[in-house]
Amino acid sequence: MSSAKSATASVSAKPRMPIGNTASRAAGLRATLVISEHARIEGEISVSHLVINGTVIGPVHSSDFLELQTRARVTGDVEYSTIEMHLGAVVQGRLVHQGLPAKAVELKLAASN
Repeated sequence: MSSAKSATASVSAKPRMPIGNTASRAAGLRATLVISEHARIEGEISVSHLVINGTVIGPVHSSDFLELQTRARVTGDVEYSTIEMHLGAVVQGRLVHQGLPAKAVELKLAASN
């Protein structure tokens, strides 16, 4: 049995009805939110795993993995650690990588003879 923690939640709304901010902030828990092609959310989304194939108007924060499928339409800044973007997905905002800082490497000139 794995020691990983997970959470499952269900959010439902009438088609094209904004539902406000959506977040998973429980310490140590990984959650997944899937936004179908007919869904529309107006508000901030903050979750570890996120799959978007619908419309999001507002900032998006994905601490682990973000997948933007073909019909994804995001209006707002997107923060991610790992991203997969399918052909046809649209982001009107900034894409900001939130991973570990890159390791600096010192380059030295080669000695010439």
